[in-house]
Amino acid sequence: MGYDTTPHPSQYPHIPQLPAEPCGKIRINNKIYTIQKILFVTKGLVGCGTVCYLVSLDKQEYIIKDHWVQGDQDKVMNEIKMLEAMHGVPGVPKLVDYWMVERSDGKIDRTKEYRHPDVADAVSILGTYCTHVCLIMESCARPLTEFRTLREFVKALRDIVIIQCTAVLECNVLHRNCSLYNAMIVDELDDSKWLLIDWEFTVFISENDEYSIGGTGTIPFMSRRLLAQVADLQVQATKQQSRKSSSNTPALPISHVSQSYADDLKSLCYVFIYICIKYSSPHVSSKEARIVNQFHPYFADLIPLAKEWCTLLKDNMEIQVTFDSVLDMLEHHLATLPEDLSVFSSTKENLKKFAVGLDNLVKHSKHIAEWESSIRTESPISMQSANLKQKRAEAEDKSG
Repeated sequence: MGYDTTPHPSQYPHIPQLPAEPCGKIRINNKIYTIQKILFVTKGLVGCGTVCYLVSLDKQEYIIKDHWVQGDQDKVMNEIKMLEAMHGVPGVPKLVDYWMVERSDGKIDRTKEYRHPDVADAVSILGTYCTHVCLIMESCARPLTEFRTLREFVKALRDIVIIQCTAVLECNVLHRNCSLYNAMIVDELDDSKWLLIDWEFTVFISENDEYSIGGTGTIPFMSRRLLAQVADLQVQATKQQSRKSSSNTPALPISHVSQSYADDLKSLCYVFIYICIKYSSPHVSSKEARIVNQFHPYFADLIPLAKEWCTLLKDNMEIQVTFDSVLDMLEHHLATLPEDLSVFSSTKENLKKFAVGLDNLVKHSKHIAEWESSIRTESPISMQSANLKQKRAEAEDKSG
């Protein structure tokens, strides 16, 4: 086709300050999308290699999630199935299309295709290959860290709880990975709404709340209960591996962890505290983590909320916190924050000023056109042409 299926991020630097100008093309199935901007790039050598693009097609904007999924066909299709199951749920991205990326030879792009034949079927790496997948979604959003006011920040937290609650109670779905980069804000003219993204490791809730350890969460934001379980499993795996080295007994696979929506609520609390410590204002990261000084002064008004939230979750391992208790707490503190009228009113005023300016520009352009027309009709050449026509007409009358 002449287009790079997955453009390399280094070709199009991720610079948020630059305007969203076209910077490349990407093919999904048989459609070619224009890349407007790179929104997110996974850092590090280990992970899903996720790159998120803001793209456009036929004057419509979309988000493309270009990533690699480890595991069999069921795991590859998990996020797609979950998004389809929650279609229409407010705050969940709308899945428009997806593609298991194909190579030029027609094969699906999997890492096992690049392995040497001698090790491709080795038992030690069985099932560890990744499949290249692209998802196309709506709506376009900005990260939670780009909130404009404290009130918008707390409203975002409240609405993420509502999204989680709806997923659990209405769809029987557990997100399992509430982290800093999975909460987004969608701009609207009079207000903002919120998205909870990355449903790759979500599950349908089981009766015993036990799930595969894969996709348990993002470590900085995982609950203490989950971290303790993962640590125990790692110790067991290490012991099994040491036994394997001294005998031919195969190591048992790491199995399951106990996880519930209460762990997701705890993760959201950690996201809140992380932003209040790590950031000094909307979209501005502090040069150092203010662990000693705790919250940055910008977030001083949210310290009472932090204290109450931590108290609420203190006994979460023994008594599971409820969605209602977290929502009531957020609503209470949200009521103490000033309205965001200045943000949205300023946006409306700017739009009005732009409309007035545009109207004046049109009127000015008409005025210039009329003035140029009058200049042309009154120019010496135009006057000479008119005199010549008059003299010709008079001569014809005399000769007639």
